[in-house]
Amino acid sequence: MKKKGIIIVIAIMAIALIGSLSIQAYYIAQALKLNQEQFEKNVFASLQSVSSILEKQNGGLLKQQAKQLEKITQSFSADLPSSLTTAPLKSPESILRDNARVDGVLENMRKQMDISELIEDLEVLDKLIASEVKDVGIDASYNYGVYSNKEEDFVIVNGGFVVPDGSSTLVGSTSDLSSSKFQVQLFPMGLQHSGKLFIHFPSTVEVISATIIRTMLAAIIFALCILGCFSYAMFVIFTQKKISTMKMDFVNNMTHEFKTPIATISLASDSINNPKIITQQEKVRRFTKIIKQENKRMLAQVEKVLQMATLEKKDFVLKKEELDINYLIHQAAENISLQLEPKGGQIKVELDSDIRVLRADKNHISNVLNNLLDNANKYTPNNPMITVVSKQLKQSVMIQVIDNGIGMTKEQVKHVFAKFYRAHTGNLHDVKGFGLGLSYVQAIINAHQGKVRVKSEPGKGSTFTILLPMQ
Repeated sequence: MKKKGIIIVIAIMAIALIGSLSIQAYYIAQALKLNQEQFEKNVFASLQSVSSILEKQNGGLLKQQAKQLEKITQSFSADLPSSLTTAPLKSPESILRDNARVDGVLENMRKQMDISELIEDLEVLDKLIASEVKDVGIDASYNYGVYSNKEEDFVIVNGGFVVPDGSSTLVGSTSDLSSSKFQVQLFPMGLQHSGKLFIHFPSTVEVISATIIRTMLAAIIFALCILGCFSYAMFVIFTQKKISTMKMDFVNNMTHEFKTPIATISLASDSINNPKIITQQEKVRRFTKIIKQENKRMLAQVEKVLQMATLEKKDFVLKKEELDINYLIHQAAENISLQLEPKGGQIKVELDSDIRVLRADKNHISNVLNNLLDNANKYTPNNPMITVVSKQLKQSVMIQVIDNGIGMTKEQVKHVFAKFYRAHTGNLHDVKGFGLGLSYVQAIINAHQGKVRVKSEPGKGSTFTILLPMQ
């Protein structure tokens, strides 16, 4: 799939995911709104039920108070003249006495209608509210209070009477109660409104969301699963595209690498078969030597590919033996020095003479050193200066290969040990190779339980560090 196609797929999947999440969020918000409305209806229904029950329980007392007030009113009316038109005008003193009598009657009414006298059993009130709240399906903590119109303050809070100094036998928050919208008139059928019942739920949000919390969690989990699968799918697509590109580069490079020696061998063979050449043994030997060298070169490339296949299957066995790592470094340095001379370069070795005998696979470690030095040479176009350092550490031997080449970016460093990866990709052959050398290095060092890392900066060269454990 081309890059444009991948971007279109990602865009469509992203839009679909965002749309799905938006629809879920909308319906969850609607459900919360409906729950809020239903919760408020249930609370007011429970308060109305409590008010009705209290009205019925105190009906006899209210009727008795009404009769007493009726008698007082009748007694007061009997003293009034039957006809206001024939009645003589009262003196100011008489009018004051009548007003005082009326005030006394009203005060008696207020005393008789004191709400704290109508609600005497606080335990019954507490159980009644709890029962009604539970009956409407609300299972949450709450505070309640009874407000007296006479006292203009709360007289009962959470099952306790509030004493005149403002405290209560059971501590409650009257500030939250007074601001609560959940309230109902008490004894509305009485001679006057005696007061109100307030209730407050501290955790209203939890109560409202409790019924859809499972739905919300399920929606979140499914959304995360979709997002995770989407991310993984994108990762796989890009990884496969990258691998496909690297394999294509590998095929192109391998074709080019084999094309040159094959053409050289073909040309040398044709020259030998030339009647003018075949009789000249010196030229025949020269051409046969060229054929042998090119053939060896192709075999080395094929061997490298086969080595990687073997390492990938992990069916190889290390043949460990006691070896002198400094000697192997000297050999590798001598081999690469011949290639450095035409470019005006040189190699420098700084070896620690205290390095103890190391147990490792001689053939593979030699290949590792040769690969690192070969890379240092290939990626330093002019005047390569390569330094090889060995050092004895406590439990391991450190080997460093330092060059002054073109270096690598941070992104290239991340992938430098990946199979088929090369800094120069595509059909570019300014630097020859299959992109297998460093992958082989890492595989061999890991097989020896060691570590390999690289530090590099564009234009300032690279430093490869190997740590091999003492075994």
